Amino acid sequence: MKEEDQDPGEGDGNSSSPPVSISLYRVELTPLQKQILAIADGFMQRHYLLDLKELHKEARRALKSETPDSIRYAISGLISKHVIFDGKALTRERALENETRSRIMELITKNPGSNFSTIRNEVGKDSRTVQFHLDILARFAFIRAEEFGNNVAYFENSLGKDYDSFLYYLQKNDAKDIFGVILNHQGITMNELQEHFGSTIPRSSLYRKIRILVDNGCIIENHDANQQSLFDIPDHYCEVLRKYLFS
Repeated sequence: MKEEDQDPGEGDGNSSSPPVSISLYRVELTPLQKQILAIADGFMQRHYLLDLKELHKEARRALKSETPDSIRYAISGLISKHVIFDGKALTRERALENETRSRIMELITKNPGSNFSTIRNEVGKDSRTVQFHLDILARFAFIRAEEFGNNVAYFENSLGKDYDSFLYYLQKNDAKDIFGVILNHQGITMNELQEHFGSTIPRSSLYRKIRILVDNGCIIENHDANQQSLFDIPDHYCEVLRKYLFS
């Protein structure tokens, strides 16, 4: 197993089929780019690390009907699509063949906005190993990291940024339960929320969590004639909330 495909400090042994298919994240390539990618794979099998200058020379020898400029342009396209990198031992096509990396990708896809500690605990690996695989996933543009204050959250790269803040707070403790109750009882009051959760979430903690969600625009606070707070989920968040709560 190659170093960039292997968990740091671990030997071979990940023989199980990965849970995430690369086909779900495949980028569109031109016929020439596909040919050059195959040449790059062969090059790395023989030399381990990819050398783009040598790749260009090898592609010119193998693809005699193509001009040097067209080959150079195709290689540049592969780089811009995060398919290959100079001096690296992996291509995007093979990045998810590693079981641990595939599990991390699956977790982030199903739980966008997850933080490092959550990912580490879920996959059961040490911090160095998890960071190693997160860096590879980011390098090949499978995921992106976004900062929220002093915290970093991870998202699938194809997911638009419009819902980042909402999805980040959705991963907080008790947030999914709170969102679920409000989604099913639009206009619910704080007293009704407290009655629903009872002793599972102390009133002071529930109030603090609700205030954070209101202050960050994740839920709406209205008031009735008696100035009692009524809580709703913004319309533009309802569909995405149903997707991640009930999928």
